[in-house]
Amino acid sequence: MGGGGGSGSITNRNSQQSHKRIADRPSAQKVINLSLMQQEVKLHKAESAWKPTHRGTKETMEVMDEDKTKTEELYKKARDILNKLTPQNFQTLVKQMSKLEITSEDHLQGVANLVFEKAIAEPGSSVARMCRYLSQIKVPSTKKSGEFVHFRAILLTKSQKEFENDKSAEDDIEELRLKLKDAEESKKAEIEAEIVVTKTNARRRSLGNIRFIGELFKLKMLTETIMHECVFKLLNSKDEESLECLCELLRTIGKKIDSEKAKPRVDQYFQRMHKVVAEKKTSSRVKFILQDVIELRMNNWVPRRDKSNQKSIEQIHKEAQQEAQEKQLLVQSLKTQAKSGRGCGRGGRGGGGPRLGRDAGSMGATPGGLSTVAGPPSGRGERQTIDPTRLRLSKVSTFICIMM
Repeated sequence: MGGGGGSGSITNRNSQQSHKRIADRPSAQKVINLSLMQQEVKLHKAESAWKPTHRGTKETMEVMDEDKTKTEELYKKARDILNKLTPQNFQTLVKQMSKLEITSEDHLQGVANLVFEKAIAEPGSSVARMCRYLSQIKVPSTKKSGEFVHFRAILLTKSQKEFENDKSAEDDIEELRLKLKDAEESKKAEIEAEIVVTKTNARRRSLGNIRFIGELFKLKMLTETIMHECVFKLLNSKDEESLECLCELLRTIGKKIDSEKAKPRVDQYFQRMHKVVAEKKTSSRVKFILQDVIELRMNNWVPRRDKSNQKSIEQIHKEAQQEAQEKQLLVQSLKTQAKSGRGCGRGGRGGGGPRLGRDAGSMGATPGGLSTVAGPPSGRGERQTIDPTRLRLSKVSTFICIMM
């Protein structure tokens, strides 16, 4: 009973305190008016503010993904065609390349880049010939309405930029050399190897591009005036890489530009090349390359070994068969001459050669081409003398006689 009364008194006390708090509260709520809310607030915009990569609805993003997939499939097909390109299947693959769905300027630019990289990587391939067939492909321009962009223009612009920016690799090499000076001993070998790789790749690209330019000129996609400008620029550079590119270009187009009309200009080119060789300021390798081109012109541009064009399997088989036939004819002719000239100076069993002695005087000439002095038969035991000035032996017969 006592405990219950105590709890009741505590409850009454709490209720009285709560009523007192409610009574102390003000009847009206206070409202705070901020004048700043009525003014226009300008947010600071950063220059490199984040932007979402994709904007738009889900349908728009699906269309973009589909376009990206089509572009990747287009480039994959183009690479496959370029990797399979050979003289045998050239016509078939050119038709396949022409039928690719190149519908935009970006597509055309991408395919042209693939073709160009393949051409400079394999300068002796059939890619340059393919460019002649693809030069008429065109798509609407995205920058200028009503105009078209041609494959030929993109390709030539790419090749021209590569030729003009040929010194860009030197900046990378110089940067690596500066890095090599400050590098630790453990990393120097790695940087030196990187310098060698950079030099090799730059040289390969330069030679491949200049060879590709020459091939385009031979296909009449570039003019002779442009070729003379390239030769003049390379000759004036005087560095070893430019001189090597000059020799590669002249090996490719020399026969075409060395005409009666342009002969004085070509003579000037070779006079300066002679001067470079005589000055002995270049390395032995470049000096010999220049001498090879000089000798090539003296030989009417006929190379000792023709490595300019690829050959089909049919051409290789035909040349091998022709070589085998020539060898067979040579062997047969040697056997025939061996039979006819057998026993030269000693006499043969079959009487094919002359028999010196009693019967020598009755013989005038043998089928092998050996002539003897005719005279009366000599006595027994006497030798028949032969006039050496009247002997006529062919080189092959002499060789066979010596071997026998």
